[in-house]
Amino acid sequence: VAHAPRNVHRKIPTLAELEAEAKTTAATNDDDLPGLQLRVLTSTLVPGSMLVEKDEEWNFDSLLREITNELSDVPK
Repeated sequence: VAHAPRNVHRKIPTLAELEAEAKTTAATNDDDLPGLQLRVLTSTLVPGSMLVEKDEEWNFDSLLREITNELSDVPK
């Protein structure tokens, strides 16, 4: 008989923590790996503020109807 699993609490990092870690990692990788220039990549990424959209209410029936109409209008 197997032992019951332990309930391990794992902290999920916040977006701010992940961004701070990414900036630190990118900075150290640029210095640690001379052939790899991450500054070019990080300077062209879209900032998070441009990715945030306002919440819109929806219901299943209207969304299903809208998607069905879009799919049926696609030329085959």
